[in-house]
Amino acid sequence: MLYYIIRTVPTMDSHFKVSDNNSHYRDLATLFVERNLYEIDLVGESPGNENKRRKKQMDSANSAFANGLTYLYMEDKKTKKMYRGEMLTPFKLNTEHPFYLTSDVISLAKTESDITSDPYYTSYVAWNSNPLSSNDVEQVKNDIKNTYGFKALTLFKFNSTM
Repeated sequence: MLYYIIRTVPTMDSHFKVSDNNSHYRDLATLFVERNLYEIDLVGESPGNENKRRKKQMDSANSAFANGLTYLYMEDKKTKKMYRGEMLTPFKLNTEHPFYLTSDVISLAKTESDITSDPYYTSYVAWNSNPLSSNDVEQVKNDIKNTYGFKALTLFKFNSTM
């Protein structure tokens, strides 16, 4: 008689606070939510080099995605609304149609820089278009506050009870 043992690996939900990139652009949070994506620019200090710190953050998010549900939380600094989305794909190099190179996003830039050759990595995200309730926002902010690490990262992994 042959027996099969089926093992299921428990998945862990992972949570990341992501930047709305408000320091370089105006009102990107709404566009990220509308387009169901999140994109990061990994340009380094010199042309041709990737930003190692952001690359590690992106790799952490991709690793979390491979191991279970991964949620992104983005606060729109202008409206103070926070959105939650589930990552649908890992971050991948986007050479065809980077979000940051679309005309409407370029028009929201606060400075005029040549970013056409920067490496952009895109993840498709099922953003909930309804912002989190004020109670949920407070919970997320407390969870972030109670997680050790440098909070001003592009992708900050935090422990959450959500």
